[in-house]
Amino acid sequence: MVDGEPSNSRNPIAAATEPKTIARNIVRRWVRDTADVILSQIGEDAIRASCDATAHLPALVEGRSAPTIIADVERSIATWDAPPPPPRFQWLRGRQHSAARASTKDIDTLVMRLDAERDESTRRMILLTSTRNRLAKSADGLEQALTTLELMRPMIESAARELRVEQPERAAAMQDRGSAILLEREQALLTQQAIHQQATMTLDLLIANQSVLDKAIVQARTATLSALQVAMAARQVMSDQTQTDPGLAAERARDKLRTALAEARQAMETMALRDNSPSPLDL
Repeated sequence: MVDGEPSNSRNPIAAATEPKTIARNIVRRWVRDTADVILSQIGEDAIRASCDATAHLPALVEGRSAPTIIADVERSIATWDAPPPPPRFQWLRGRQHSAARASTKDIDTLVMRLDAERDESTRRMILLTSTRNRLAKSADGLEQALTTLELMRPMIESAARELRVEQPERAAAMQDRGSAILLEREQALLTQQAIHQQATMTLDLLIANQSVLDKAIVQARTATLSALQVAMAARQVMSDQTQTDPGLAAERARDKLRTALAEARQAMETMALRDNSPSPLDL
């Protein structure tokens, strides 16, 4: 029967977890008492682990996207391009500068906001990566269960052949019933595997998008710090009453920030072209 297979000379603990060893042990138990529950439980732990690993995926999609954060930053600096209000007194209008309205305090506030976004993005990336690792581990469990089922089919047929001479009715019933249960378990495992694969693809896209977001935040923060430095220099120029145009310095600061935001947006557009998968909420 199944006992005729060669024994495994490797570590017995490791061998006990191999699909072939698992399949052989299950078939031996089932041949002894033919209880359907012995076969019906195959892969249940793997399916449960897969369901647990994918259960929180819809909540992970709720995170802020790169376009949303960049749009918020763009709104924050939109007032910098607005012309300054005219002086109250006519005689001051000739001395009006074209400097941007943003102050060092405004830019510093934006930097702190980007720091908070960066910290949140880092925390979210850790969560996504941890979930991805759980998905990979439970995917291995599904694959092992399917392999075990495939190995059990010839083992059950072999056992039925040996019983056919002395117990033909039991042999036929055992083979028919065993084949039906194995087919049912295989369909359940394949269905869960398809769901699991879709969840993995969705999570990979979330991780890729989060990576784009991280880069966008870093670019925006770097440019904002540069703008802060230029704005402080412009303020010093104004206090020193030199001939350098402070408006030009402020304009350079805005240009640097616009360039960084444009690069971040381009990266997000590239990412959008790759994102053709269904919504994870459809799982």
